[in-house]
Amino acid sequence: MPMEAIPSIETLLERAVALRPMLHEQQAACEERSYPSRDVYEAFKANGFFRVVTPKIYGGFEKSLRDYYSLVIEIARGCPSTGWWFALGATHAVQISSYCAPETQRKVFAFDPDFSGPWTWTAPNATIIKENGGYRLSGTWHFASGGPHSSFMMAGLTVPVEGFGENSKVTALVPRGSYEILNDWGDVIGVRGSGSNSVRIDNIFVPDDMLPCRAAIFISRTPCLPFPERKRSTRQKRS
Repeated sequence: MPMEAIPSIETLLERAVALRPMLHEQQAACEERSYPSRDVYEAFKANGFFRVVTPKIYGGFEKSLRDYYSLVIEIARGCPSTGWWFALGATHAVQISSYCAPETQRKVFAFDPDFSGPWTWTAPNATIIKENGGYRLSGTWHFASGGPHSSFMMAGLTVPVEGFGENSKVTALVPRGSYEILNDWGDVIGVRGSGSNSVRIDNIFVPDDMLPCRAAIFISRTPCLPFPERKRSTRQKRS
């Protein structure tokens, strides 16, 4: 996508509304295929959707999560499956830019400034073996929503990883071309086209700096994009 002035969230929402007829038209084919078409993916790239929560320093728009999910809602009005696919792929730019070391961030966003990547921890039988400079990784991760057309697979590890603490939450960042999207999705009503396929990684080397480790990634406030504060209820408790 060529460089442009950072669009307002209103402009991004207008772009999503303009794409709604395309999403409506392709909805049946999306569900039959089990993920959005290449045309939809390219249209989202051209409209800057994958850059919404990416930091400005890497060419992103650095919008709030509230803005991001308002865009997800608008996309889902055109096709719920496509909304799910987008929401569970592009949103992880927040975790990359919040919990990865600066050099890792630079590598990830240089590989693809329009970052998207599924993140799942559903590979209990994965194997990861320490080697010089990194690890050798194999396994199959299920329900990897957002996998088709993704730039990275974020492979959460539930097995012990040498060099990390026993209770550490370690994720391997594996680039496009080093993992396989399996054809095993499409039977769940409502999200048949969400691209929640399994992802297979077979004996791939992952450098040390592509294994970020953070506990509480999902529940803590992120350094890059703070989660909105919850409003306290003003209702009085009943006695």
